[in-house]
Amino acid sequence: MRIVPVILSILIAVSASYSQDVELTGVIYDENGALIAGASVAAKSSAKAVETRSDDEGRYRLSLSPGFYKLVYLKDGFAGRVIERFRLVRATTFSFDVVLEVCNSKTCDHSIEVPAVKPTTPAPPTTPTPNRRKSK
Repeated sequence: MRIVPVILSILIAVSASYSQDVELTGVIYDENGALIAGASVAAKSSAKAVETRSDDEGRYRLSLSPGFYKLVYLKDGFAGRVIERFRLVRATTFSFDVVLEVCNSKTCDHSIEVPAVKPTTPAPPTTPTPNRRKSK
C-alpha cells in the first residue's frame, strides 16, 4: 500500500514539470532611455493569446506556456514593435527589454494591431535582471 502514494507523488511531480509556464518579463524604453508606462504588450501563439500593460516603471510580465509567440508592443506616440516567432523554453524566466521610437502622425505605423487576446493584470514590481537582452 505504500507504493501507491509514491507513484502518485512521482506522477504529480512529472506532470507539474511539463506544465510549468514561462515568465516573460522586461522593461520598455524610448530611444533616449526613458521608461514607457502604459504600453500594450501582447503575446500570441497558435494555442494562447494574452495581453498586459507596462507599469509606471515600464516593466511588464507575462506568464506563457513554452512555444513560439508573436510579440506586439504598442503605445500612442511611439512606433509599434512586432517580434515574430519569439521562442520561450520550458521552466525559465526570460527578460526581454524593448525600445520604442517616438513618432509623429507621418512616421507612425498605425497598421500594427494587437492580436485578439485575453487581458491580464499589469506587471507587479520586479527586481532588475543583470543579463537583459535589449532590442533596438
